[in-house]
Amino acid sequence: MPIRWKETAWNGIRFHTPSDWDIAKIGKQYLLFEDEDRPVLEIKWNTIKGAFSHKKHLRRLSTLHGKKDAHLIEQWKIPDRWAQALKRYEISGFSWESANLNGKGTFLYCPECGNATFIQFFHKGIDIDGGLTSHIMKSFRDHDSKEQTRWSIYDIRAIVPKEFKLERYRFEPGNFLLVFISDGQKISLHRWSPAHVLLSHSDLSAFAASRFPALSGVPFLRTSDPDAVEWENKTEDTAWSRWRNRIRKKPSYRWVRIWHEKEKNRILAIQAEGQKPISRALLENILDEYESL
Repeated sequence: MPIRWKETAWNGIRFHTPSDWDIAKIGKQYLLFEDEDRPVLEIKWNTIKGAFSHKKHLRRLSTLHGKKDAHLIEQWKIPDRWAQALKRYEISGFSWESANLNGKGTFLYCPECGNATFIQFFHKGIDIDGGLTSHIMKSFRDHDSKEQTRWSIYDIRAIVPKEFKLERYRFEPGNFLLVFISDGQKISLHRWSPAHVLLSHSDLSAFAASRFPALSGVPFLRTSDPDAVEWENKTEDTAWSRWRNRIRKKPSYRWVRIWHEKEKNRILAIQAEGQKPISRALLENILDEYESL
């Protein structure tokens, strides 16, 4: 049966994995995938200042495995398929084994953006030299060429301006949140489910008011979309008001749009805050791209 692929795009990197691989652990620059509760793929990445040393990172990997297993980690010649797929990077391979697991992987360094990436596959159930791992390597990107960053994680997908950096995130059953910041401005992406339960005793406006208590007392406005409501608040933009709000740690500008994706049984929202209004065109661009898969 042909493999069904899905894209994961997280904090600057993106790649394809089989659709039945699940994210087991997630960090700002870390992802671990499992298949049937077994680890299959691990990725870590970071921006390197100065020269990158493959030997140094191999020694560090040995240290992480502990003195007992250090002799089991060694350099490994990566398959030709990997080398062809990753020819835009500086690459080196490694293999390791312990009493319960073994794996092979590579360190990648991108001279263009300065990112170093650690990718390893756990052996059990995977043909390391086969087409599956080669496809993943061929799909891997560690930076976007445009001034946008793509995000595709679990069942949400978005495109956010590159200057907005990930501050925090939350993935709980029925409640996802991504928060981005840039120069005193904040954009938050929300996702709730199942919508039919959350809206069973209230309409969308009442649900929005319960999720954004800071907007209490101000009515949400219907938009041209009957399944969406929007709210915007601007205080007087003067030097005095900006100073007062900074002292109070209170944003001068707030904007929220929340909508019901009936076919997906999801509720999505975008929230913007800052000491000055955020470009409407910027918000509209995020709106156009934010969706539930």
